[in-house]
Amino acid sequence: MKAAPLGELPLDDLLGLLAHLPGPPDTARWQHLAKSTPTYWYRLLQPWVCLGILHHAKDEPWPTSTRREVLVDLAFGVEDWVADAALFALVTAAYREPDLREEVRQLVRARLDAAVAANRVVTIEESLAQLMIVTPGCRQDDRALATAVLARAAQDDDEDEEPAPAPAPASAPVAKRRWWQRGR
Repeated sequence: MKAAPLGELPLDDLLGLLAHLPGPPDTARWQHLAKSTPTYWYRLLQPWVCLGILHHAKDEPWPTSTRREVLVDLAFGVEDWVADAALFALVTAAYREPDLREEVRQLVRARLDAAVAANRVVTIEESLAQLMIVTPGCRQDDRALATAVLARAAQDDDEDEEPAPAPAPASAPVAKRRWWQRGR
């Protein structure tokens, strides 16, 4: 795996990277993205750092490992992209090691349940629902909750949309605007 070398970094450095990410590379593509969609680089890099944590101290047995403890703490810590990225790393671990699947499914479900139960907007609720759907061992009730969350989010997006323009010709498919296109 390409993230494995990150696991050789000291844990403090990996945790520091989650909070203090370096800027995007100095290439035309990344600089364009940095101007048009400034959060894209950070949203991409944090899961890589969490995958690095997944490879940290690989010789430790999983149940008592530092990597497991840190990823679970991050997943249930501050409700932000880091929590989402930590769960992504845990889901990745569950794909690679079937013995972890039930534990990871329960963790993802617990985080999704907490998001749904919150009496406020949870900005990572949609991504938690998407993670639930792709989690190995996802049960029918997990999928039903995740699907309901995504359906509600899609309905909210439709209500937030500007009035629809004139219909396109029947031969042209209408593309749904994505979150990164809303400012246009």
